[in-house]
Order: sequence, then structure tokens, then C-alpha cells
Amino acid sequence: ATTTTGARRLNPTTATATTAVSTTAAATTAGIKALYTYKSATNVAKPTNADFKTKLNQKLSAAQLPTVTSATVADPVVVTTTTTTVAVVQTKTVKSKVDIKVDTCTTANNFVNDAEAKKATCKTMANKTGVSEKDVKCDVSSQNCRRLQDELVDSTRRKLADPSIQVAYEITVPAGKSAADISSSVSNIDKNAFQASLIQNLAGTNFENASLTVLSIAAPTTSTGLSGYKECYDKQACYFYDYVANTHYVIHSSKPVDLTTCGKACAAAGAGCEAFEHINVVNEPTCVFWKAGACNIPRGNPP
Repeated sequence: ATTTTGARRLNPTTATATTAVSTTAAATTAGIKALYTYKSATNVAKPTNADFKTKLNQKLSAAQLPTVTSATVADPVVVTTTTTTVAVVQTKTVKSKVDIKVDTCTTANNFVNDAEAKKATCKTMANKTGVSEKDVKCDVSSQNCRRLQDELVDSTRRKLADPSIQVAYEITVPAGKSAADISSSVSNIDKNAFQASLIQNLAGTNFENASLTVLSIAAPTTSTGLSGYKECYDKQACYFYDYVANTHYVIHSSKPVDLTTCGKACAAAGAGCEAFEHINVVNEPTCVFWKAGACNIPRGNPP
């Protein structure tokens, strides 16, 4: 296996219309009936009977086949179909975690399940990093809240660690800012200032009087992904020898291509690419398409 980035595609979100036009040519006596389908972005004009007969006989004669004596072209039937496209744009995200001490596990568990509390935690990070709230995702979970957390347990009367809330932040780097800018903002957040801002944002919620103490703000990490794909796995890949070439994978390019180019090619391939693998190593396939359910990283290798 080599160091790669893999991505698995979401359902496409945009559609463009095409038009299919069918015409029928049939001999009036013992002959043939043929259905023709044209694909075009605009309507296709119906040929005249004489023009169709002339051109058909030219082809038949060239192939040394019998010609037709007449041809009747029916009115076309227009069928509108759709093709799908996926907007594939490279994105960068900055991730961090904030641990917040609370008084009880009841508070922690209630906080996790409160939409307004979650919104306040997202708003706090947005304020501190200078981005829009829509660019911040928050995953809130309770910590140290096992059964009997708030009681003295075992023969030594040992008490478990204090209950807390952990907020996992994922910040999408917006236009006009860089991942370095956001990372620097996160790194420079003061715990006390973050705590004060969070308490202020919780005003009017069920936790405006809750006892909260920010314990730590984790160092930020940066990752690269693509819009139009639901998961990206950095430095994870699959062994080719577990699969069959052109059945489970196709080497799209052995020449250097960037991540976005590979992702766009996979999206354009439709069913021919369920996921793709990208690598920046000389003399290695740089863009590989996976299909038929192969290289499903969450399920293991091989799936």
C-alpha cells in the first residue's frame, strides 16, 4: 500500500437536461420497421421521406445490400432525460477539540442533547476564529459519565474523574482565508476568554446559569477534502493484489494529476467510479478509480 488520499462520493446534486428524439421508418409492404434514437441538447428536425430514402439507399448500396422502394418517417417522440454532474471543489478544514468541565453528568448529558446549547458552542468558536457560523460544525459528547459517576464507588471510596463535555470542532476554511489563518486563530484562543464567550452565548438557554470551566483547547489539525464526497481518508489505501484490475479498480492516470482533477474525473465516470485514490509519488499510479464495492476502507481491506 502507498500513502494516498481516498474519497467516497455523495449523491450528485445538480442536473442538466438532454433530449432524445425517436423516429420510425417503415416500408409499406413487406419490409422493415426501425426505431432510431437521437441524443441532443436541442430538438432534432424530422427528415423528409424522400431524403431518408435517398440516404438509406446510399448506405445499403455501399454495403452491397438490397435497397428500399419507399420510406415513411413517423413524427418524432421527444423524451426528456437527465444527466447528473457533481461540483467537485477542493476544501480545507481545521479541527480542534475543547474540553469543558461541568458540575454533574446530568448537566453533561442534557447539554449534549440540547440544540440551543450546541448552537452556542458553535457560535463561540466562530466568533473566536472570525468565520461564519455556517462554516463551523460541532460534535458534542459527554465525558466521564459512566454509571454511578456521581457516587463514591468501590471499596476504596474512589471517585471517578469529573464529568465534562467535549466539543469536536470542524471549521471549513472560507474564501479569503487560509488554513494557516484559522489554525493560528485557534492556537491563540485563551481558555478564559473562550469560557467567557461561551457563557455569554448560552444566555437565554437552559444552561445560562450552569457551572462551566474550559479545561483545554487542543492544538488544531488541518485536512484536505473535496466537496461532493462524503468521506476522505488521509494516508489510507488498498492493496491492488487483493482485487482484479478493470473489475474492481481502473488506473485512470499514471501521470501526475492533482487531487481535484482526480476527483472530478471520478465524478464524471458515474458508476465506473464509486471512490478514488490519489497519490503524489513518482512512478506510481496517481489517480485510481475503485468500483464494484471494492476498497471500502471502513469495512477493511479487502471488504
